[in-house]
Amino acid sequence: MTNSACKLPAFVLTFDGSHPQRHESVRQQMLAFEPAIEWQFVHGFAADDSRIEDLYDDALNRRYSKRPMGRGEIAAYAGHRRMMQRFIETGHDYGLFVEDDFGWRGTAAQWHHLIGNVDTVMAGKDMLKLFDFGPPKSGCVARAECGPIETVKPLSVGAGVVGYILGRDGAKKILSRKRVFRQIDEDIKYYWELGLEIWTVRPQMIAEISAGLGGSYLEKERALIKRRHRNLATSLKGNLLALRKKVLNRHHRSKGNAGPRS
Repeated sequence: MTNSACKLPAFVLTFDGSHPQRHESVRQQMLAFEPAIEWQFVHGFAADDSRIEDLYDDALNRRYSKRPMGRGEIAAYAGHRRMMQRFIETGHDYGLFVEDDFGWRGTAAQWHHLIGNVDTVMAGKDMLKLFDFGPPKSGCVARAECGPIETVKPLSVGAGVVGYILGRDGAKKILSRKRVFRQIDEDIKYYWELGLEIWTVRPQMIAEISAGLGGSYLEKERALIKRRHRNLATSLKGNLLALRKKVLNRHHRSKGNAGPRS
């Protein structure tokens, strides 16, 4: 579906093994959106795709993560990076990125304003998260309103990349990390490492509806990895990493900026 006047093209992450019900859900939701927006499926990677192997840095994972990444998590990160690369190639300034288990939330007025005024809404931001898992778990250090859109700069970035808006600079910053060692949901919490300016919208404007589309592809793999690494050493490491992140997060928020870390 295309609209040559669209200021915010949408990229939908899927892969060849994705359930057809997800593809149909995406098509129906895009058809229901008025006015129509420009969108495209971006086919990512399956967990058994050999092309994802060079993306994963096992050494950095052992150092900076509580548990190893599953192949599905690596594939998911690789898929988001492919969406970002596709977006950069379009020449647009901003893109809407969703996974194929997304659902629309928010009012029509909010969406129309966001799409028509995305440059204003995104001023000073690299990423605007439209979805978070669970309710907000931290306060905010800044707040901005643009028409019916309220955005906040959270004290601590939450998990969830089912839906977000990304600017060209933000995409380039994320892609500058040549190899990954955390799942993407976790990696964005360390926004300062890549100099990212991440905000979130309140209330959320995207929902995660995988339960009605055959379930999550990553849930079983993640549960298995957690069972395999459920021990005292892993728990202690997790606590130390959480404390480290909390200290670094407060340090960078107190500086008032988040310059890239070498």
